[in-house]
Amino acid sequence: MAASGLKTSRPTTAALWGLVGTLIVLGVHLVGLDDHAELDCLDLCFRYCSRLDSPDQIVHVDIDDGSLAELGRWPWPREILAGIVQTLGQCGAKSVALDILFHDPQEVRYVSAADELYAEDADAELLARAQPIPVFDDALLTDAIETTGAAAAMYIIFESDADRRPPSAQEAWLDRAKAALDRFTVPDENVAEFPLAAGPLIPPVVTVAEAAGLTGFVTIEPDADGVVRRIRLLGQGNGGVFPQFAVALAAADLTGLARPMAQIYADDGEVRIEIDSDPIRIPVDRDGRMLINWVAPGRDETQHIPASAVGFIWQQQQSLSANQRRVRLVQVQLVRLLEDGDSLALFAQADRVFQDVITRQRERFVSRLQNRPFDAEGLAAALKTQDDIEATLDQRMAELGGDLDEFYLVEPPEAPEDLAKFEQLKRFRDLWTQYAAANEQIRRDIADHMERLRDRVAGKVCLIGSTATGAPDFINTPTGSMVPGVYMHGAVFNTIVSGRFVRSAPVVLALVVTVAMGLAVSFVSAHRPMLHAAVTVVGLAAAFIFVNAYVVFAAGGMHVPFVAPLAAAFVSFLMVAVYRQLTEERAKRHIRGMFAHALSPTLVDRLLDDPSLAELGGQKRRLTCMFSDLAGFTPLSHQLGPQQTVRVLNRYFDTMTDIVQNESGGFLNKFLGDGIFCFFGAPVLQDDHAARAIRASVACQQQIGDLNRRLGEEFGQAASLAVRVGLATGEAMVGNCGSSQRMDYTAIGDCVNLAARLESANKDLHTQILVDDATWRTGDVRDVVARPVGRVGVRGVTVPVVVWHVWVAPPDEALIEASARFAEGVDLFQTRQFARAAEVFGVVADQLPGDSLTGIYLELCAYGQGWSAGQPWQPSCGDGDVIRFIEPSGSAITSV
Repeated sequence: MAASGLKTSRPTTAALWGLVGTLIVLGVHLVGLDDHAELDCLDLCFRYCSRLDSPDQIVHVDIDDGSLAELGRWPWPREILAGIVQTLGQCGAKSVALDILFHDPQEVRYVSAADELYAEDADAELLARAQPIPVFDDALLTDAIETTGAAAAMYIIFESDADRRPPSAQEAWLDRAKAALDRFTVPDENVAEFPLAAGPLIPPVVTVAEAAGLTGFVTIEPDADGVVRRIRLLGQGNGGVFPQFAVALAAADLTGLARPMAQIYADDGEVRIEIDSDPIRIPVDRDGRMLINWVAPGRDETQHIPASAVGFIWQQQQSLSANQRRVRLVQVQLVRLLEDGDSLALFAQADRVFQDVITRQRERFVSRLQNRPFDAEGLAAALKTQDDIEATLDQRMAELGGDLDEFYLVEPPEAPEDLAKFEQLKRFRDLWTQYAAANEQIRRDIADHMERLRDRVAGKVCLIGSTATGAPDFINTPTGSMVPGVYMHGAVFNTIVSGRFVRSAPVVLALVVTVAMGLAVSFVSAHRPMLHAAVTVVGLAAAFIFVNAYVVFAAGGMHVPFVAPLAAAFVSFLMVAVYRQLTEERAKRHIRGMFAHALSPTLVDRLLDDPSLAELGGQKRRLTCMFSDLAGFTPLSHQLGPQQTVRVLNRYFDTMTDIVQNESGGFLNKFLGDGIFCFFGAPVLQDDHAARAIRASVACQQQIGDLNRRLGEEFGQAASLAVRVGLATGEAMVGNCGSSQRMDYTAIGDCVNLAARLESANKDLHTQILVDDATWRTGDVRDVVARPVGRVGVRGVTVPVVVWHVWVAPPDEALIEASARFAEGVDLFQTRQFARAAEVFGVVADQLPGDSLTGIYLELCAYGQGWSAGQPWQPSCGDGDVIRFIEPSGSAITSV
């Protein structure tokens, strides 16, 4: 047999093509062409897989739209922010941080509307008006920051952030403000080898810079797609190294130090915050940036308080102060009506002292801005004098109130001129009482709101920042677009304090995972059918996504790339699929050309789906061979002539082909004149090949009667065609065989020769179907009856072969009984009990009249009895216990 195998895809070559696809993906990954897609995958992990809990030590004080509606449009007077900071400090906040940039000082404001005194009648008569009061917003904010130790933000304009730079202050005190921030720098020796980005520093106004308890830069550097995922932890500005705003807050929170910068260390690959126990090690990339661990939207339970809720307390305090001033206006009017000169002089002195205090406060603010000497003792003395005068006034006014109630307003006077004065005194006394009662209610409201606010902010880090929709401070984050920038500082703080860092996988690990994914897919795709491989690859990709997202990322805190391994899987599968498609399509065309005429369409489709079922280069296969020959065809051909003979033969072959090939799944190898050679069990494996062959043989015999009837009707003369079939089961070599110009798929082996011999033996035994013992016993066909022929000598085989005769007739009790008795006679004959065997065969002859096999055995038994008596063995059909057959020529007695 020529070993010319069908050229299908080779698994090794296919796997190598998959590896080529993996290498292509690696190249794309190394040059960063998949960065955008990988960042999107990272965003999905933060959005849906993160198991980070919300920070319970952070409270966001949001300057939202509602706060702007209640407290005024932005920018607010810094007095409001001062009140919010002061209130948070009074409510026990652990620290307060202002994510607001104060580049320039605010101008002095004058307020007086709140101090106008009106009557309550319909005409709303203006009774008195105080002088406008100057408000030094920056001084108030500075005092609040200094009192609470609040953190104030500053800005470093990195080169990558040039488009986002804020307006820069150019005043003379800018250098002083920068110098004031030097106390917050990280020592140079702590960050010797750390990659630092540098740029101009934009500090807060000098008074805030000097008063701040902590600072850090709030510069944001989005990734290439505009999403903020990483934050630079240290930056260089004005010659000093500063921490990021949230890093400074976290370091202060962890160390408990007011100046924690000396506890920050950095080198290549990490930033450390040294604390008493173990240092906090913050992983950073090669640019010194930390990957922010974001809380998934569905898990974010961070506390948020609108700034208006805190500002309400400040508003109430302002209302209390305004009412106090109104009370003084009422008291001044009462003193004037009573013509109390001493009290009027005291009020005049109080007014002069108040103006002196305002002047000194202005001088203090200007001196702090311009770094000029200031008489702090003079301001303190003026404030003490003011307090003393106010205390004296409170005492005198309390006495005045008693006099009004006990003397002046006991009953109305009768004189008209005295009655007018009485009415004025009563009006002012009622206003005094009204404002006093209002102040008591305000004090109760303040105490109630302070208590509720204390429950929420005590011991917490309060981040104040804008969340209003009209503000420009919005960023895109992995968890959503248009996120207030202050929320990012909360996320950075939470990442550091919780220690739940997300580390980017080392490049080597990413490459190993990518190559492993590509190799696994290449191997599976090269060795499995493509549909199975596709399902396996999809399952492998799904498993990789699940493990990488929920185990490696969410639980392990490591970001291993998604895109490159998945792309390696897809491209490798695609490369293998294309290679197999190109090679296997060629193979399928070859298979279709070889087997379409010899196999049923169903079996051809199976071969096309899996060409490996047919080893065309040659393989040993156990199968059942079938030879059939058409008896009675030669006389019929002489009667019909050549053209009609071909038509009859084609009709016969159509019938037999349909049975063998389409109904029984056999491989129709070739037509041999008026005979057929086919086999079962190859090229498609069939465990029941023997049973298929037996049933096909019986079906062929049963169809001959119908064929004879149709031929008789068609050609007008009776047809008496018969089919002789021989079956043998055994091992044979199957595959392509032939010359270099023409090759056929065929079978070669002893079972092939034996089947041919058994087909010929039907002529001498006058039977229709003869099968060897292996075929009958392997087939185990229960709906077909057979009888043993005995041991038959076969030409070319030294050991006689056990042969069975398969009945074509449907099984019935008589046939089964006769076959069983025949088998009994054969057993007796083979043990040379010829007399008893003759008796049995005689009974069979009565049951099966005209049966040729029974006649042969009767003849052999007769000679056997004589041979036992000493006579020579003479019959030509046997030799002892072995049946022999005469060749059709009758020239000699030889083995079949």
